[in-house]
Amino acid sequence: MSQLSSIQTMTQQIAEAISSVLEMEVTIVDKNMVRMAGTGYYRESIGERIVLTNSLYHQVLEQGSEYVITDVRTSDACEACERHATCMELAHLCCPIILGKEVVGVIGLIAFSQEKQNELIEKRGQLLPFIRKMAELIAAKAVEKDALNRMVLLKNQMETVLNFVAEGIIAVDHLARIINVN
Repeated sequence: MSQLSSIQTMTQQIAEAISSVLEMEVTIVDKNMVRMAGTGYYRESIGERIVLTNSLYHQVLEQGSEYVITDVRTSDACEACERHATCMELAHLCCPIILGKEVVGVIGLIAFSQEKQNELIEKRGQLLPFIRKMAELIAAKAVEKDALNRMVLLKNQMETVLNFVAEGIIAVDHLARIINVN
């Protein structure tokens, strides 16, 4: 299970928020190339693994680099992709989602129309920092979810220990309220 799969609902909400504000399509994939979120054209393939082996997202995952592709048809970065000749995307801006030093996913902003392609090109100076911040938000949510899961596990372990101790134990909080009894 990837770090992003535990926050799949949150990633979808973030993708939808970005798409509604920027009026461009958004997709988020994890390190296993499974689509965690998507809008528009990509919504129907959420949960599916992207089978392309030379896609732009593979390059982002391997190199940890951001890409701004102003013209998919002429981009060297897109040339090796198996779907290059039939790709419906016109422009693409993508950013790695990084946890610590590990790239755990990619967030992409995609233009399918000439109007949105021109907008992506014109506003790329503002869009890239925005998408970078969204990638950081997703990474922070993944860290938060992981910490919460560890705390729940620790709580369950402590309750198990308490329930098997032969002595009676009463745990109280800072206001002297009973919070646990074995």
